Amino acid sequence: MKKKNFIKVWFAEKLKNGPTAQYITRTAEAIKLSVDAVRKSHKDIEKSQT
Repeated sequence: MKKKNFIKVWFAEKLKNGPTAQYITRTAEAIKLSVDAVRKSHKDIEKSQT
């Protein structure tokens, strides 16, 4: 078994069962929310400058 495939399989197993998948999902959502917040505040700053 090639190492790359092994890592893929291991990762798939990790994602399939348990909190890792939920953790990754939550992290992704949190990142998205913070990015949206930053964008929004940038827009507000631009508005207040004009």
